[in-house]
Amino acid sequence: MSVEESGSDVGSDKDPPVSLQEVIKAFLQTHQFLHQYRLQKLIYLAELMYREKHEGRPLTEAEYKPYMYGAYSEDVDDTLSELRGDPEVKAENQHRYRNSKTTYKGEIEDLDIPSDVEDLVEVVTNMTRRMSSDDLAQWSKSTYLFDETDYNDEMEFEKYLSAIREGEVEPDWKKIS
Repeated sequence: MSVEESGSDVGSDKDPPVSLQEVIKAFLQTHQFLHQYRLQKLIYLAELMYREKHEGRPLTEAEYKPYMYGAYSEDVDDTLSELRGDPEVKAENQHRYRNSKTTYKGEIEDLDIPSDVEDLVEVVTNMTRRMSSDDLAQWSKSTYLFDETDYNDEMEFEKYLSAIREGEVEPDWKKIS
């Protein structure tokens, strides 16, 4: 069922169908736990796939930039910080040597998201299940948008979609499947 058929579509065709919080919670439902590092790449992959399928319409409001460890969104980082107060999301800090890493676990009982978004999260989860987080980061560094965007500049998804339409590149998610 499409977003339009589900009645969940409010606003214009370019508005995201779900909030970033909802997408994060959906990924937490499909994993025992996630670190921010991996979650960044999972949402980036879902964003690429969703925009290609829905003619450029964004999945979430997240903006991405190329960073040292691959595709990165300050929006994802900020939203994870906001979710620390959510009773459905547990955040545990782990300290090893001088590094600190936060593990996120979801205890989400009922998530009301469009079925196509739920299906996409499941597809992304299954595609990446056997990939290490480092491999996923390397994949994100191999994407068209990462290559074509200057460090710390916002990625232009429309440029990527145009390159696919023109036959200049294959969809980046196909490098995984």
